[in-house]
Amino acid sequence: MTLRALFLTSIVLVAATLGLTRPASADLVVLLKSGDVAPDGRSLSSFGSPAAGTKTKAAFLGTTSAVITKSGSTFATVVKTGDPLPAPLSGTFNSFADPVINDSGNVAFRAGVNSTGANSGLFYCCDAGAIVPIALAGGTMGGPLGVQDPPDMNNNADVVYKLGNDELRLWSLATHSSVLLADTSTASPGGGTFRGFNDRPVVNDAQRVAFQADVSGGPEGIFVTAPLSSITACALEDAASPIAGGTFGTWASSGEVAINAGGKVAFTSNISQPGPDTSGVFLCDPSGPIVVTIAKEGDLVAGTPLTGFDDEFVGVDSAGDVAFEGRFGTSRRLVVKAGATLNGFSTFTSSATDFAPRLPDIGRIIWRQGSSIQREEGTGTPVTVVGPTDVTPIGVRVSAREPSINNLDVNVFRATQSVLYRLDHGALEVVATPGGPSPGVGTYAFIGAPAYRRSSLAFEAEDNGGLDSLIVLKKGHDPAIQAVRNTDPAPGGGTFDLGSGVLDVTGSTVLFASSVSGGTATGGLFAKNTHSGNVDTLALEGDAAPAGGLFSTFVAVHPAGHETAFVATLDSAANGIFVTSSSGPTQIVREGDVLPGTGGGTLGQLGTVAVDGKRVAFTGSVTGGTVADGIFFWNHGALSRLASQGDPAVGGATFGPLFIDPIAPGFTLPPFALARSPAFIAPLIGGPAFEGLFIARADGSITSLVLTGAPTPLGGIIGAVNEFQSISQVGTNVVFEAGLSGASSSLALMRAKP
Repeated sequence: MTLRALFLTSIVLVAATLGLTRPASADLVVLLKSGDVAPDGRSLSSFGSPAAGTKTKAAFLGTTSAVITKSGSTFATVVKTGDPLPAPLSGTFNSFADPVINDSGNVAFRAGVNSTGANSGLFYCCDAGAIVPIALAGGTMGGPLGVQDPPDMNNNADVVYKLGNDELRLWSLATHSSVLLADTSTASPGGGTFRGFNDRPVVNDAQRVAFQADVSGGPEGIFVTAPLSSITACALEDAASPIAGGTFGTWASSGEVAINAGGKVAFTSNISQPGPDTSGVFLCDPSGPIVVTIAKEGDLVAGTPLTGFDDEFVGVDSAGDVAFEGRFGTSRRLVVKAGATLNGFSTFTSSATDFAPRLPDIGRIIWRQGSSIQREEGTGTPVTVVGPTDVTPIGVRVSAREPSINNLDVNVFRATQSVLYRLDHGALEVVATPGGPSPGVGTYAFIGAPAYRRSSLAFEAEDNGGLDSLIVLKKGHDPAIQAVRNTDPAPGGGTFDLGSGVLDVTGSTVLFASSVSGGTATGGLFAKNTHSGNVDTLALEGDAAPAGGLFSTFVAVHPAGHETAFVATLDSAANGIFVTSSSGPTQIVREGDVLPGTGGGTLGQLGTVAVDGKRVAFTGSVTGGTVADGIFFWNHGALSRLASQGDPAVGGATFGPLFIDPIAPGFTLPPFALARSPAFIAPLIGGPAFEGLFIARADGSITSLVLTGAPTPLGGIIGAVNEFQSISQVGTNVVFEAGLSGASSSLALMRAKP
């Protein structure tokens, strides 16, 4: 599951738990549902970047998912989208996350499911060839709490997991049942009661479980327990550490701990001490407990001092050797302490993540690098386990994530692949597939989000083994053509260097941003008429912007009648919305401008922008006003505020934050579209529904199209209106992805109108 899918699953569970029921939404149509089989035989698990061309046509990136193992050079499927669910459930598997593998080759994994019996679950594969449910959430058979974080599993098929952030449990294949290890009413050995548990508890073959926990009324810490055993504290906040004069600090819930066969626990910690604070890696023997320092800031690795540690990885093998992620200034490097020696291994970039909290006795360390899986084999040079050209059971160019590895050198990971589809009057067709033929050179590699207006569908892609980029245009049922390619000549000299993803389309013309190699400008915004072959420059990096400053980069572009609207970042770092004209670009708004209806507030940070003809809508934060944020509408030169956090919404509720997502602050809200009038997804506060899809009327009033809790044509209710996915609009028809609860599918691509 993607990050957005993880949040979506938890939101759907909230809806199911609350038992929300709302009146049916007006004219709600299911276009596709998860579990549907596409013409290429793939079962679809989600619908990314939907773009509506007309009310009967839409394009999207359809995803299929699988849990896959790799042993040597051989890939094998554990489970994939569309596979049947085990009894007592009916339906199919949909999406997957966080597989872990033991030395017997058994795998535990999380999954979203297409079933009325549950929304999601934790599963084990396999018992006599059969997949076994460990814990179910939602639906008619599941509980109110879901498994939202990675499990861990030992060689006896004991699986440790969390239910929500409230319960820590251990399931055993031997009994097909689970026992409670700790919950939020359990007393902590350091005083107080547990408040929540870290994202990744771990278990060894003796059923000893290590975990980090927050505590109410006492210090947080690193703890160890087992079924029917007391809980031992390895380290407590503010308690003395092995570093002289230092005390343990606090721990992030995302930080990893590790445990070996002998029950020793490895962890990282910040250390408070007189003078500058420090940090280190530690190993705890819970029988004492005795904690020793493995490494600390200033220790030398091949003559270079450690400057810190990342808590996203630590591992310990049966001999007590400890692996960790050390910082050396701005670089990150794997380090293993064997005996008294600190040995440096792979150096990697900031995109290295998803480390498995293990150091198998064979010395392997595995992680994700971008969309690939890599591992350290003791040479200091990362080895690619899964790369873009590998032919997996679900195809090439997969996005591989969340790897795990066992002592027999078998790897397991979650993989997804996205294909560009077009839905036309109910008929689904394949437009572009990774590994499929492109209109450029060879086959497609990466395929970007589509832009779709009337019969014109455009998208950016990579081909030629991922070495080249191109923009593809498909009009109606005509074959796709190459509209623009890397190294095509740019106006004013030089050649295009595509890859920005800034793209839109109108008729036979593609609008795009591109860097320029060898030109007088480093990049710009351009329009290519594929009928005439003419390329026009709309704006260049370094051009003077209206109202001062220079254009630095281009963030978005949209057709605006006979002109073009675009979002640009200026050399002052401010963002603004501009529109072309015969006399040059004109400004609609930029950060720092005074906004109407805000009590004199100014645009703090520009958010999502949507354009329809001479109308532009945008979201943004507000600085120094009477509101915190807002949705604003520029209509033929007049700017107005439509809604802000705290404004009345529906059913006695008020709008929640309309700029920064309260659940995932890295996301800006809301998903936003514009055709005639703005449509948007927004959270709600104080009503029976917690979010909805809304549309503004011509008089400026706002009405709801879809609310969480509304019945669906597939049965069940709308569990979530996907705020982590874009929406698209034609007229008053809005296309969006929704999470379902109690329905036969977990997700649906839907169309709603008043």
